[in-house]
Amino acid sequence: HAVWFGIRAGQAGVRYGRLDAMGRPLSSVPVRTVPDPGAEHADVAAIGTQVVVVWRSFDGQRFTIRAWVSRDGGQRFELRELAHTVHANDQPRLVSDGTRLWLLWRDVHRTQVEVIDVH
Repeated sequence: HAVWFGIRAGQAGVRYGRLDAMGRPLSSVPVRTVPDPGAEHADVAAIGTQVVVVWRSFDGQRFTIRAWVSRDGGQRFELRELAHTVHANDQPRLVSDGTRLWLLWRDVHRTQVEVIDVH
């Protein structure tokens, strides 16, 4: 599983795909653009068939942390909003212990650690 920022068909965006050992996208999972034109600083993690992509977005007034959650290895995703702030903040990170995934994210006032329920 991989996320990256790039331009495809003239459209800039954060993309998700599954890559082979040579870094080429797998044909069984199409490369997708996350459904947020302001997406930046994405991260991805997977445990078995559970895949989570998180990113930060800015609408001109506040930052939002969003997630794409998949239960089927990245075939289908559900969009979620996880957090908001108007303060300076860091990019979101995903961490795992092999059984659960957590969002780790901070702004100037707090550090947020939240289990992401994939079920």
